[in-house]
Amino acid sequence: MIAYKVTERIWEMIGPTNFGRSVAFPSAIVARLIWRAFPMLDLPILWKAEGDLVDSSPCLVRCTNLKTLKIVPFPNVTTEQCVRIAIACARIGYKEQKWTTWAARWLNGRDRSADSAKAARISIPADSNPPGAWAASEAAFLYSQDPPTVASEVECWAAHSICNSVCLDIHAVAVKFLAETPV
Repeated sequence: MIAYKVTERIWEMIGPTNFGRSVAFPSAIVARLIWRAFPMLDLPILWKAEGDLVDSSPCLVRCTNLKTLKIVPFPNVTTEQCVRIAIACARIGYKEQKWTTWAARWLNGRDRSADSAKAARISIPADSNPPGAWAASEAAFLYSQDPPTVASEVECWAAHSICNSVCLDIHAVAVKFLAETPV
């Protein structure tokens, strides 16, 4: 199966490598959205890889015989698009009315204020465990700050939201939202 592996830039000099049993991403878009959740990678590069699938989740694939084939560019995804995709993925699993109303207004651009994002985050009951909703609200809140929060922090919260959502096809949701909001 084709998968995508993110490594430090130092691997560029080493070239294609057999990682054996390893974890990778199911698509280049998912890799771009999720790698920010792993802050230890300062200078990441994306590899197209091939391996034998052991098991998978919407965010990751586990393979044996994973071998990197070639370096490919990360898809061009803006911080705003990361937040949009995080909210869309969280909305699949979290149906509380106040939060979903905020999410719809954020996604359609009618209300992107920091106050509304904070209110949406606060509206989530402390004893609930909404898949990805809190992290998506936090990403939107940080994105809406004036001055804006550093993109890597916003994208880290978006990545956590996407990983914790119940969305079964993150790639399809991402492609839909990337098509709607050109870079």
